[in-house]
Amino acid sequence: MINKLVLGTVQFGLNYGINNSNGMPSEDEVFKILDTAYDNGIYNLDTADAYGNAISVIGKYHRSRHNKFNLFSKFKSVKYGEFERVVNASLEKLDIERFEVYSYHSFKDYSDDKNIIEDLINLKKKGLVNKIGISVYTNYELEIVVQDNFIDVIQLPFNLLDNQNLRGKLVSMARRNGKEVHARSVFPARIVF
Repeated sequence: MINKLVLGTVQFGLNYGINNSNGMPSEDEVFKILDTAYDNGIYNLDTADAYGNAISVIGKYHRSRHNKFNLFSKFKSVKYGEFERVVNASLEKLDIERFEVYSYHSFKDYSDDKNIIEDLINLKKKGLVNKIGISVYTNYELEIVVQDNFIDVIQLPFNLLDNQNLRGKLVSMARRNGKEVHARSVFPARIVF
């Protein structure tokens, strides 16, 4: 189903991409991209605090249209006790009520401060975050987070060149443990399993 696609927004706020010879699209171009996505049944956007001014551009879009996207956002380097302030500021910028998924941007952020999960659980209880997620890169990282009861969503690279044997078993384990697995690849979208 097309509603399982998540459109990445890093180029909305940064000059990003190995094949990006044009730089960031203009605000008008971003609005056209978002209109086209929404009109074609793509209602989910992936963004992050680290994506330059992508959050501001998406917020301007939301304020200028009736279309509202579900936002999957990643945080980085938020201090324990600061999450609610940071999340409320982002939600206000985005002109939305809650994040569909709010994720650790990296496994390092996850492993460096285990107290952060308390803030994330509190945000979930208050309805500011629907699901807690994490972005991982390696099979080792995946193996650890598959067993974490507080992680609802795992984003990982998954393509035909990945280690299907071990990665496939870990993805199956994640699904058995009730987790959503979001695959990112060379395409500007994720596929939700």
